[in-house]
Amino acid sequence: MMIETDSPYCEIRNTHAGMKFVKSVWSAKKKEKYESDSPVKGRNEPCYVKQVLEVVAGCKGINDVEYLSKILYHNTSRVFFPQDLDTAGDSLLESGAISENN
Repeated sequence: MMIETDSPYCEIRNTHAGMKFVKSVWSAKKKEKYESDSPVKGRNEPCYVKQVLEVVAGCKGINDVEYLSKILYHNTSRVFFPQDLDTAGDSLLESGAISENN
């Protein structure tokens, strides 16, 4: 499994079914008042992938969001950068700590 946002469209809104699982929030600003450390209001920014992670964890009943993020990061690395996988990630796979079927 890998996750993504629909950036730059379709942010997670209060009416979204998974909103109850979202814990991370950022103070967004209108595009006319853009600041580099704030997302643009109404636009799905890449930083919101953390909210997607929280929704996936909540829907799947996974309490350890940090652990899930490591699994998903490793899965993404295996797809896009297989030559760059570090030995720590490989040893987690070999030990069974991360299932290859995730």
